[in-house]
Amino acid sequence: MIGRAAFCAEFGIDEAAAAAALDAAGHRDAAPWYVRALLAFGAWIAAIAMIGFFGFLIELVLSASDGFETAMAILGLVSFASGLALLADPSGGDFRQAFATALAAAGAAMAAIGIGLSFESIWVSAVAATILAAIVVARGTGAMLQILVSGLAVASIAVALLAEDVPYYLDVAAVFPVAGVVLWTRPPRVDVRPTAFVLMLAGPALSVFARYGSWTGVPPGGLVLKGASIALFAWLLSILWRRTDKPGERTPLAVFAVAATAVSVILPPGGAGALVILTLAYVLGSRPLALFGALLQAWFFWQFYYDLAVDLLAKSLLLTAVGVVLLACWWLVAGRGRRPEAGA
Repeated sequence: MIGRAAFCAEFGIDEAAAAAALDAAGHRDAAPWYVRALLAFGAWIAAIAMIGFFGFLIELVLSASDGFETAMAILGLVSFASGLALLADPSGGDFRQAFATALAAAGAAMAAIGIGLSFESIWVSAVAATILAAIVVARGTGAMLQILVSGLAVASIAVALLAEDVPYYLDVAAVFPVAGVVLWTRPPRVDVRPTAFVLMLAGPALSVFARYGSWTGVPPGGLVLKGASIALFAWLLSILWRRTDKPGERTPLAVFAVAATAVSVILPPGGAGALVILTLAYVLGSRPLALFGALLQAWFFWQFYYDLAVDLLAKSLLLTAVGVVLLACWWLVAGRGRRPEAGA
């Protein structure tokens, strides 16, 4: 293949002008989305297959010895570091970026598990996963790797809480949405939005688990998580309140605050967390976050309706009453908007 310099020299083309034209049209030279998706899928399969192969060799060689956990941790750390090194070069193509992401994510999981097994402590594994996630966040690595490694850290902490039969684990998890909202609204210099999203999702996810999948005999709690979510909701509304300088625009905001807080009290703890995501989406003007929060809220409404602790008739009457209150609030706000000014 002929180089650009040789091609320009052969045909008498100004190389600088050709480079500028190619850079300006670079966005049109990108591969179609389905090609990039296929490359990314192939990269993930390649990375996972490679780590699986080396893991099999470690198991084959060290299965009879006590060094399997240490070797697994070392292999994970090497894979994690290799993936970060590949991601540090932004000139890599789609395959390389996806391969590096999969390599680093799988390496982080292997390292955290291997370190935890070496110390025979699930809390050590959670601490290791948290440290690796902090490294990824501090480096400002891509969004996908941040979500995966931060999710690994949060999941490791959740598993530790459940495995150790920590009572009121939902209340312990109240720190996650608080940290997530703070990172969204007071971001540091690096992009931490993917990690903040994972932290905000932790509370609702644990709430769902407490309803359907908990095998522990300890009480899950949830009052602190719900209270923290309502407090975050009030704080986000205060931001909107300060942005609004017209008294007429503050009335709907106050009505919404009262009605939404009342609904959050009757919903499961995760429902209040979904309300925080919805309000944060409005504060930030994020449509994807709003869509996700709306779907999550719909899920918790459905979960509340089919909760067998209260009969369906009582819940139907309660939801009907909430609907009537919301309609009355809407009528009040709409009526104030149509009311003519005094002296008009």
